[in-house]
Amino acid sequence: MEGSLDSLSDYMYIIVALGVAFIMFLFITGKGGLFDPKDAMEIYGDSIEVSARIAKEVESCWKIHRSGLEQTSAICSQLKISSKEAVTELSVTRQLDCRLIPNIECPPHNCSFCVSETFEDQDRLKWKVENNRALIEISYSGSERAVKVREILE
Repeated sequence: MEGSLDSLSDYMYIIVALGVAFIMFLFITGKGGLFDPKDAMEIYGDSIEVSARIAKEVESCWKIHRSGLEQTSAICSQLKISSKEAVTELSVTRQLDCRLIPNIECPPHNCSFCVSETFEDQDRLKWKVENNRALIEISYSGSERAVKVREILE
């Protein structure tokens, strides 16, 4: 009787190990929802609401990367945006804390109001979003010491 109880605990260890291995496999392959773009946070509303949320994500990404001191690049977040009006670099810049992350260049608009006394290079946000509805990626570029916001394909 005692031998059968010992083997039962051995089977439990094997079952638990297989379960953990399966869960790890799901996360590594992207099926666990950790890296799935379908699970990206959705932001919708007018351009001011969407711009404010994007600005918070940009500032968070900037802070995570030690305010531009990191040399490595990384993706910070993915967001699905759906706005009634166009969300532009200017509208996001208006929502930024410019002392934290300045952005004076946003052609064709004038963003010269967004300056900081801390940084020499005042263009810390690189913007490549053209659609009102898009899946966007917010990432930090270590080589440029800037946060990039760009549209990605779904």
